[in-house]
Amino acid sequence: MADTESCPLHCPSLEEIAAVLEGGLKKNYAEVHVKVVDCPDLTQDPFGFPVKGLSGKSRIVDVGGVPYLLPTPQLDKIYDINTVAKKIELPGAYILGAGACSHKSVGMIAEMIFSIKAESRTSPAVNGNYMASVNPGDNSCILEKYREKFSDNDFGLLSNLYASEGNPGKVIEVKVKRRTGKDNFVSCMRKSLKEHYQDKAVGMGGSFIIQEGKAKLHVMVRLFLIPIKVLSIQLPYILEYKPTRV
Repeated sequence: MADTESCPLHCPSLEEIAAVLEGGLKKNYAEVHVKVVDCPDLTQDPFGFPVKGLSGKSRIVDVGGVPYLLPTPQLDKIYDINTVAKKIELPGAYILGAGACSHKSVGMIAEMIFSIKAESRTSPAVNGNYMASVNPGDNSCILEKYREKFSDNDFGLLSNLYASEGNPGKVIEVKVKRRTGKDNFVSCMRKSLKEHYQDKAVGMGGSFIIQEGKAKLHVMVRLFLIPIKVLSIQLPYILEYKPTRV
């Protein structure tokens, strides 16, 4: 794995962040409720994570990046989640986020949905990751538990991750209904933080559930048929957007 770079983040209180998010989300949703609460037990439904919470030595981690998709995917860019945990000085970390599967492992380009506890000196990795791919037969989306098909803990190309010790603790609970603006849920929160904190870098990570409604979820196609030179123009060639009703 290549060398790592790190930088400190601005860490305001959860209460302050909750107020910032509430103000920003109200510009984009008809109903908004944001508050600081005790984290629910994430080992239970509807989450089913291998840890109880999201607290303890938290980090935001970017591995690889979009340049590894251009002009064609650099399929040799493969990473091991256990190595990532050690690189960020948090062996045994619980890691969630989004990224791409290792082409070497799965034989195609596919999305990786991370929910994995890295190995430690006393316990093996607990891999709860999912993979999503496009069915070449009917162009539908296939969602599969990674461990039911593969035994490694690898991924490829790029990922955006949140890592912690997975301990119980305080979290920000966000509930919204009826989108009225153009921004999606995550983009709206990101913009709210950016507008408020300006040049102060603030990192957040977590999980959300769509309880009701419709969503468009993008899935990378299995093979790029043409080189990608301008990502903003050629994005439809590498992503399939799948309308989903909950």
